[in-house]
Amino acid sequence: MFAEKEVAAPAPSINTDPIFVAIEMSRSKWVVGTHIPTSSKVGIHTVEWGDAAALLALVERLRSRAADVVGIAAVPVLCCYEAGYEGFWLYRRLAAAGLRVLVIDPSSLLVNRRAKRAKTDRIDAKAMIRALMAYNRGEDQVLSAVIVPSVEQEDHRRLVRERQSLVYDCTAHTNRIRGLLLTQGIVGFDPRASGAERQLDELVTGDGRSLGPRLKDEMRREIGRLRVVLEQLKDVSAERDAIALGKTIETPHRDQGLADADAAMIASLARIKGVGPK
Repeated sequence: MFAEKEVAAPAPSINTDPIFVAIEMSRSKWVVGTHIPTSSKVGIHTVEWGDAAALLALVERLRSRAADVVGIAAVPVLCCYEAGYEGFWLYRRLAAAGLRVLVIDPSSLLVNRRAKRAKTDRIDAKAMIRALMAYNRGEDQVLSAVIVPSVEQEDHRRLVRERQSLVYDCTAHTNRIRGLLLTQGIVGFDPRASGAERQLDELVTGDGRSLGPRLKDEMRREIGRLRVVLEQLKDVSAERDAIALGKTIETPHRDQGLADADAAMIASLARIKGVGPK
């Protein structure tokens, strides 16, 4: 008879739940909600706006506290913050430090609609912590994470977004000029036309007067600002159209256009009827 082989008892399971960190951002400070595996409460901390070093120091302190109980040297960390004006620089800073980070679509977070909802940074930070914990359990419907572009991809998007901003500014200047003339009973003036500044001397108000000197000075300055925007819009549109046509134009601050694969894809799509350069 063979002696029975001794089987080692399974090692006790170790709680590997991550440390959850939710950052609620405002213009003056960050309110940071935290939850560690060794606690049943959500902690609230305050960090000065933009102080990523202090945020990382806070995470390391939480790791040390959790490691003493859990028995893991490097407890995993799951961070999140809402997409907004801050962009993705914090995502890249935290990811470079080895943390897992989610940038959340703010409209995807579920809220209680039964009663009037109080809204403070502390409450929002705790709500994000609860959503993050549910997401980690596999409940994907509690939030949606946006796809974070690479630095190069984000920079490539600036061309179209700058053009959108210039179009908005152009419309705003045009509407302001036309609005000023409308108060004087004048319609049909085109501030984009060549020689628009000279035409101001020929305009007659609805009650038969010439435009006042201060109003004309204001409108000349407004037309001057419109000219600058139109010139910039022309340059940006030319660069965009060149990419759509499969060409490359050089600018003083850029050695190269879009990556070859992206530029080729844009040029290919632009050949489809109904698909424009934008």
